[in-house]
Amino acid sequence: MTNYQLGELYYLEQEYEEALFHYKKALEEFPESGKILYQIGYTYQQLKNYSKACEYYEEVYFWMPT
Repeated sequence: MTNYQLGELYYLEQEYEEALFHYKKALEEFPESGKILYQIGYTYQQLKNYSKACEYYEEVYFWMPT
């Protein structure tokens, strides 16, 4: 199972800190992945850390401009 998949499982279980750990490990493998960056931002949002969520959402925009 990949770190991204583990992050998804922990996210679904609402274990957000553990999800972040695995998402960030996945990001080390794929640093330009907008999908992973978005999931990290969304997870920070669930933790009510909105400033950190915004940082990752801005990175998503950088890698995946519309």
